[in-house]
Amino acid sequence: MMQPEILTLDPMYIIGTEVRTQSRLEAKRSSARIPQHWEHFYGQNLARRIPDCIGEDVFGIYTHYVNGQMGEFSHIIGVEVASLHCVPSGMVGLMIPEGEYMVFTGPQRMTAVGTELWREINDYFADNPMYLRAYTFDFEMYDPAEPNVVNIYVAIR
Repeated sequence: MMQPEILTLDPMYIIGTEVRTQSRLEAKRSSARIPQHWEHFYGQNLARRIPDCIGEDVFGIYTHYVNGQMGEFSHIIGVEVASLHCVPSGMVGLMIPEGEYMVFTGPQRMTAVGTELWREINDYFADNPMYLRAYTFDFEMYDPAEPNVVNIYVAIR
């Protein structure tokens, strides 16, 4: 894994769909909710229903954590928008606030949370205790122009 970069990001508005899950459910293929969430988002071409999109990137966001990575969290798939004034029915809008993030880049694999890159990220934080995850907004960013690469932004404190 490459050495992560630390960036301060400006606030972003995202509109998309949401599921609640937890890591122990995502660890088993039979109970994982995130792969079906991706299938539904792309299968129904939901990005086309979102107004005022900024760019083509698709975000897989992990937020609303209960008890860090041990408890429940929300997984939101969406796109960046200019504002949250027009959230389509059945979707959610959220603002990712300005903050510091560690950015990890690796090969894209659309699988459950327990992907190799996420394991490497968890190992990185275990091996580098001077960096603490904030458990606020973590997200995967998929750029259609680079289909084999994913950038994972992990909020730090």
